[in-house]
Amino acid sequence: MILDYFTYLEDINIVLNKDNIFVRPYEKKQFIGESIYDDFLSILNLKLTEEYSIPQSVINPSLSENYLKIKEVLNELPIENHEITSIFKESLIKMSVDQPGGITYPEFFSLKERRRILIKYSRCNKLVAM
Repeated sequence: MILDYFTYLEDINIVLNKDNIFVRPYEKKQFIGESIYDDFLSILNLKLTEEYSIPQSVINPSLSENYLKIKEVLNELPIENHEITSIFKESLIKMSVDQPGGITYPEFFSLKERRRILIKYSRCNKLVAM
């Protein structure tokens, strides 16, 4: 199953030594210093100092729920021109980032479904988290 990360990592381990594989949670509250930059540097035994230039803008913006639905509709349209689809995408991202009150993210799974998934994969997640 796609959420069985341990199995995927075992396959990667065939090519790379497990000492060269670093798995970190992708959740801001779990980042070292609540910063993805701080977290990444810690793996390399480096400290985040003034020497590093941290971007102030959003590097990997997400679409808000409404704009995500618009994007889904646009994806279904028979538009061949990549430039036009790119303009739509950039506009949706900009509107999401500039949205007053911040971005609201869609919840693809209900709380009950999320709990069920976490329970189902808890054993392999614990193996990955070691």
